Amino acid sequence: MKILTIALYDLMKLSREKSVLIIMFLVPILFTFVMGAAFGSAGVSGDNKKEPKIPVGITNLDHGSFSKELIREMNKDKTIYTVEVPENELAGRVADARVEVGFVIPEDFSSRLEKGQATEIRTLKLPSSSDFMAIQSIMSSSLSKLRVKEGTRAYFKEVLAGRQIPNLSLVIDEISAKVDENLQKPALISVEMTKHGKIVSDKGFNAKSQVSVGVLVMFVMFSVIFGAGEVLEEKKINTWGRLSAAPVTRATMVLGKIAGTFLRGWVQLIVLMIFGSLFMGVQWKNSLGSSIIVLSVFLLAVTSLGLLLSAMVKTNSQLGAFSSVLIVCSSMLSGCYWPVDMQPAVMQKIAMIFPQYWAVKAISNTVGSGLGISSVGMHLSALAAMAVVFFSLSLLIGGFRVDFKRSIPVVENLGNTM
Repeated sequence: MKILTIALYDLMKLSREKSVLIIMFLVPILFTFVMGAAFGSAGVSGDNKKEPKIPVGITNLDHGSFSKELIREMNKDKTIYTVEVPENELAGRVADARVEVGFVIPEDFSSRLEKGQATEIRTLKLPSSSDFMAIQSIMSSSLSKLRVKEGTRAYFKEVLAGRQIPNLSLVIDEISAKVDENLQKPALISVEMTKHGKIVSDKGFNAKSQVSVGVLVMFVMFSVIFGAGEVLEEKKINTWGRLSAAPVTRATMVLGKIAGTFLRGWVQLIVLMIFGSLFMGVQWKNSLGSSIIVLSVFLLAVTSLGLLLSAMVKTNSQLGAFSSVLIVCSSMLSGCYWPVDMQPAVMQKIAMIFPQYWAVKAISNTVGSGLGISSVGMHLSALAAMAVVFFSLSLLIGGFRVDFKRSIPVVENLGNTM
C-alpha cells in the first residue's frame, strides 16, 4: 500500500508539470504526424482505394504500338498512374518529387521489340525514393508480358506463314488476345507463410502504423528514463531526504518510485495507443492482450535502464545529455524510424542489444500479424533479461542503497514534554 501511495504521489506531481505533459503527449503526436506524412502511403495495399496512387513520369520517344501498349499495361496496376512528360521536363519533375520515378522509352523501342532484340528503358529516380523498387517491378512485369505477347505473335506468324489459312492476320490477332487474357489472370499458385500454426497476414500494419509504433516506443523510453532519473532532482532539493524520514524502508521507497515510473509510462502508452488507433491506422485490437504484456515487460526493462543511468550520473543535465543521444541512436538502429530489415546485417545484430528492437519486433507480430503470445516468447525473455540485468547493475553501482530489513525509525511526537 505504501508503494502505491508513493507511486500515486508521483503521478499527482506529474499532472502539475505542464511542460512535461507537453513533451509526453503533444510532441510525440506531432512527430508521428510528420513522420507519417514523410513515409506517405508506402506499404499500403493498392486495393485500398482511399490511398492516393503514385505518379510515374513517362517520356515516350517511340510513339509506336508497343510503347503505347506498355503504358496501358502499366496503368492496369492499381498503385500507380502514368503521366506523359517531355524529355526536357522529366528530370525536373523527379527532382521536385512531382513524380516518384521517370522512365524514358527510346525511339526504336517498338521496332527492336518486334525483331526480338534487346532494348533499354532509361530510369530517373531520387536516391531517397522509397517506392522505386515497387515501381520498377511493375515496369518489368509489364515489359515481360509485352515480350511474351509479341514473341507468341511472331512465332505463330512464322509457323503459319507457309500455310493456306484464310484471314491469317485475324487468327494471329485472336491468338494474341487469348495470350493476353491468360496473362491478366491471377497466379495459379499462392504462397502463405505459416507460423505457430496460424496464417500470417497483413492486418493493416502499413508504413504509418510502423511509424506510430516506433514513435510510441521511443518517446515512452524518454519519459520513463527521465522519470526514473527524477530521484536525482529529489536528492538535490532534499525531497528524497524528507521521504527517508517516513516510516518506510528504503526498499519501499525505491519500489514506489519504480511503480510510479511504470504507471507514468502506461499513462503515456494509453494516450499514444488511442491516437495511433484513431489517426494512424494501428490495429491494436488484433492482439491487444499480447501487446499489453509486451509493453509492460518493455516498461520494466526501460525503467531499470533509467535507474542504471541515474546511478551512473550525478545530475539531471548529465542524464538528459547522455540519455538523449543513447535513445535517439538506438531507436534508429532498432526499427523505430524504419524497418530494421533495411539495415546491413551487422547493424541488425547490434540492434538486438537494445530493448526497442525487441519491443518493435514483438508488436509487429502481435499487431501487424495478429499473432498471440506464443509468437513473442523470445522477445519477452530478452526484455525480462534486460530488466534484471539493468536493475542489478543499478544496485551494484550504488545509485540506490536498498535495505530490505531495516526501517527508518519514526520520529516520535514530543508535544507533551513541554
